[in-house]
Amino acid sequence: MKILLTGGTGFLGTELIYQLLRENHEVYVLTRKLKPDLGPVPFKYITWPLSEEAQDIVLSCDVV
Repeated sequence: MKILLTGGTGFLGTELIYQLLRENHEVYVLTRKLKPDLGPVPFKYITWPLSEEAQDIVLSCDVV
């Protein structure tokens, strides 16, 4: 399942992301700014405001 998550950089969101990834979901995190200290992550970020490409990704998600 393709999942868009808001609040993914917080305490609960971070744990939820890794649980969803363990269940083989494709995870996108909507954020206002990237945190440079995260390093490589196994999910994709979408920044706000949405680019045209990001809008297409959001519309293709199964769950928000």
